Amino acid sequence: MPSAGSDRSARPPARTPAGAAARSRNATSTRGTGTVLIRRLLRTAREAGIERVSLSVGRDNPAVGLYTREGFRLHGRDEGEDSLTMVVHLR
Repeated sequence: MPSAGSDRSARPPARTPAGAAARSRNATSTRGTGTVLIRRLLRTAREAGIERVSLSVGRDNPAVGLYTREGFRLHGRDEGEDSLTMVVHLR
């Protein structure tokens, strides 16, 4: 079920074993909140034996830099959605 303020395009690909959607306003963009959340998510995924995590993010979203620093790599571009799909391999 989509959360308030989200849209259906934020869903992970069908082959993703588990998914979560999160959105943040710029109010926390320089406070490290995103870094803490993504590291915790990746640690939990590793502990659960998940091999990879994927996400979609707007091309112009500053979070692309965060995801790249945390090991995500470009997997594809969603032309119709103006977004990027990024993947990190955990094993």
